[in-house]
Amino acid sequence: MARISLASLMTGGLAVLAPMAHVLELPDKLSLEATLWLAVQQNFYRGRGPFVGAPVELALLRARAKSSPSSSSATTPVVR
Repeated sequence: MARISLASLMTGGLAVLAPMAHVLELPDKLSLEATLWLAVQQNFYRGRGPFVGAPVELALLRARAKSSPSSSSATTPVVR
């Protein structure tokens, strides 16, 4: 169980890296002119999502599903 929790934590950390990189580079991108910013966006990030982001997110979901019991109260909605 500890291995699955560790795998879930590590995969979650990997899933946070890409969005955090976008946040950290935002101040520099805001200083660009509109045409240059558009050129950077269209050329720099082309095609990376399906090969990097999607597998990490799917692995995170798989590790999370294995680490939590099926009858967990965290996954069961509570209606009052």
